[in-house]
Amino acid sequence: MHPMNMTVNESSSASFQCNASGDPKPVVTWFKGGVQLAAGGRIVIGGDSLTILNTVASDAGQYSCNVSNGLSSHVGIAHLLVQGESN
Repeated sequence: MHPMNMTVNESSSASFQCNASGDPKPVVTWFKGGVQLAAGGRIVIGGDSLTILNTVASDAGQYSCNVSNGLSSHVGIAHLLVQGESN
């Protein structure tokens, strides 16, 4: 299943899911705009999910998950839109 496009309000959390199954169990790698993401700070990566905590405007963009089990690989793409707080 591909990650879903998402719109969130600034300072809330955004989560993407990239369901991966197979034998051997696939490895899921997350990217933003072609740059691999690493867990830490506001980025939480667990299994086949990606969560961005306390989103800011610069978090908006294209995210992708690369699912690979050594035999084959698959890429899923989703877009994140971050809306500013209304006054």
